[in-house]
Amino acid sequence: MDETRPTKPASGFMAFFKAHADVGAGLPGAERGRLLGERWKALPDAERERYNAEYRAKLEAYKAALASWYERHPEERLKDEEKARLQRERTREKRSAKEGRAAASSGGGGRRRLSDAQALEICFCVAQLKRHLRDDRASVVEPTRGNRSRLRAAARRLAEPDRAEWHRVWAEMGAENQGEIVRFYDEWCARARRGDRGGENDDEAR
Repeated sequence: MDETRPTKPASGFMAFFKAHADVGAGLPGAERGRLLGERWKALPDAERERYNAEYRAKLEAYKAALASWYERHPEERLKDEEKARLQRERTREKRSAKEGRAAASSGGGGRRRLSDAQALEICFCVAQLKRHLRDDRASVVEPTRGNRSRLRAAARRLAEPDRAEWHRVWAEMGAENQGEIVRFYDEWCARARRGDRGGENDDEAR
């Protein structure tokens, strides 16, 4: 990396931290950080704002200097943009996974926790049900145990790339939508159990 790259300024708190390096010098890092944090909070508003105002001014100067540096080093701009994109993706994936776990534990009234395989089957089956309904083909997905078994079997026959895509769809839809999907599926399955007249066997475990 080019040595002339501008350095991002320290925040107002970090500037305060450095200016009081002698405070709690003999304490462990965590305790010293807590002590300085308390002193920062206890500062008069005007003094704390002075630190923050200096930071904002330095930050604007840094942004201008960085833009100029990027013009001379476009390859570094591309690297930084890619790094930022990957970081956003990781953050989004972590958030989606967290929401997915919440939905799995609360979906369907909190009666069960969904495994990845169960979530995939439910997501796939509901997508097929709603697609047929949009196409005015409700008779194809009449709530019977036989239709339920066929839908689930189709989900289990998915190739690995397709399974990965359905996992992605499930993860990205968010906890609220996942909960609605689970409730829709549970209601359809309940109607299938109540209304089936075919006497077909079905694997009840989900």
